[in-house]
Amino acid sequence: MKDYLLVLSVVIIGCLVLQPRYEPAYNVENSIEYVDTFKFCIANTDLVADYPDHKYQNHYDVFNKYYDMIQYISAKTEFSTNFVFSYLVFESMSEGQPSKLMAEANNVGAIKWSEGEYYLAYDDCGNRPCRFAKFNTLEEGVDAWIEVLNKPRYAGCKRSDKPTYCMQKAGYHTSNTWRQRAYLMGLYDTFHGRYYASN
Repeated sequence: MKDYLLVLSVVIIGCLVLQPRYEPAYNVENSIEYVDTFKFCIANTDLVADYPDHKYQNHYDVFNKYYDMIQYISAKTEFSTNFVFSYLVFESMSEGQPSKLMAEANNVGAIKWSEGEYYLAYDDCGNRPCRFAKFNTLEEGVDAWIEVLNKPRYAGCKRSDKPTYCMQKAGYHTSNTWRQRAYLMGLYDTFHGRYYASN
């Protein structure tokens, strides 16, 4: 009996150790922290620009690396550029860098899986990882996100005075972060004006 329990314990421990470790699809807490650090960037534009290794430099990196993509998605969906930026940060970034979902699966916007290849990451599926769509290229991921944003149920949000609240009510995201997303939209406008005015 002791030998049986010993073997069983080893098997259970082995399963726990060898069980795949899935990352969260995105990190809402990091995104909210990003909003706070973004305020610092706006207040200290010269400081951050003059010190490339500053910890807030990633805000500039997001603008430089993804600016054209944000403009493209905005043009294809009729959502404002500040809206696209805000949702890119909340759905696809972690501290200003691409989330693993975006980096490894080319999934922009945290699109759930429906067919084809999928990528496992934690989100709102309880104790098990969710299936997210996986794309071969970032361009494919961008086009898929555009298709999602152009679904009829989000059409009214494009003209709404509170687009982030509208998107939450329409079921785009389950996290109650519409206020932070809206605030980040305003910060985008301020930062965009200052940053591009000085370059």
